[in-house]
Amino acid sequence: MLRRDYLERLIEQFAAAIAKVAARVQEGRAGEGVREADKAIASLASMPWPMLARLEASTVSSLLERERVRVLVDVLSARAVAARAAGDEAGATRAATLSSELRACLGDDSR
Repeated sequence: MLRRDYLERLIEQFAAAIAKVAARVQEGRAGEGVREADKAIASLASMPWPMLARLEASTVSSLLERERVRVLVDVLSARAVAARAAGDEAGATRAATLSSELRACLGDDSR
């Protein structure tokens, strides 16, 4: 029961963060959306985005709980959208690639 509560809180917390990122992009404030995503990433991964971006997906997957990796996949996707809207194509590509690679590390049960 405690584990389920933890998972529900984790999902709710980061769903709200993803919604904030999307709202900033829609408002034309994509740079703020990137910063919101970066805060969520730092909280989820216990490391800042620039550090996480340098790691291979297999390393990230081995460092984090499976549930955190599942949520991180979605936060990274939101970051990719925000970074692209902010004109940071390299940052968008890295976030999208890492998201995809982490999803692959999770296997078929990632959803």
